Amino acid sequence: MKSRYLAGYSLAVMGAGFLVMLFLPQNSWVKLLLGGFEAGLVGGFADWFAVTALFRHPMGIPIPHTSLLLKNRNKIVNSLISALETELLNKESITSRLRQMKLFQSVSTGLFKLIRRKEVRMKLLSSLEQAVRELPLEKAAPHIRDMVLRYIHSRNITELLNRAVKETEAHQLDEKVLDYGLLYAAEWVNNPDNEMMLGKLAHAKLDELQLGGMKGFAVQAMLGFMNEEKLGAILKKLILSALLEVANPESPYRERVVTGIRERLAQVADSPETESRVKGWLDD
Repeated sequence: MKSRYLAGYSLAVMGAGFLVMLFLPQNSWVKLLLGGFEAGLVGGFADWFAVTALFRHPMGIPIPHTSLLLKNRNKIVNSLISALETELLNKESITSRLRQMKLFQSVSTGLFKLIRRKEVRMKLLSSLEQAVRELPLEKAAPHIRDMVLRYIHSRNITELLNRAVKETEAHQLDEKVLDYGLLYAAEWVNNPDNEMMLGKLAHAKLDELQLGGMKGFAVQAMLGFMNEEKLGAILKKLILSALLEVANPESPYRERVVTGIRERLAQVADSPETESRVKGWLDD
């Protein structure tokens, strides 16, 4: 049974009970029931009138101050919209509520906990690898190439090269490349086969020298007791000593080498020939 019918039936029962109690012999029990039915009848009628007056005129009679919602519909709607805009949907209110919710902190914490799990990381990397493998690189490569070419041709190549040189110097990439080269050279010299090769090469070149007089005699005498193995060991020590000197951050020789590298890079970046070569390489 719907609530509106239940309320109507209840009001009818209160009214019928009140009328019946009026015609019964009056005693304490009848008066008590009469008061109860009377209170229920008055309260129910008041509630019905109050609720009905909000939406329409009770029994169709245009009583003043009734049908309040219909008469003030526009004012109520505008008030609700204004309240939503000023209290709920403005930037400050949304920001405040998001901060209270700590949504992003919760999400980031949850993601961090997931990523910390090895199986999740493995699955993520596997999915990413599969997605990269399925990319149509053959079709995308020409478009990427054309986009890069258009960007570079629209810019000043010399300016881009100079900026690259400045970034290289700012991040000390030139020194890092130099240190890598020094380390590789030291490893190469320490190789026994390369040491022997240096000794053979030095011995052969000294033997080819055409020096007369005391110089020639001294060289031939040295070659007499200095075999290829000994020459290789001496050259190895000399080269390693020079490499360590250049690798020393406080060495003046290192400063000269780094300065020379940077000057050469600047010359290459400013050269019109370099710009034409870069453009030709890009066009090819």
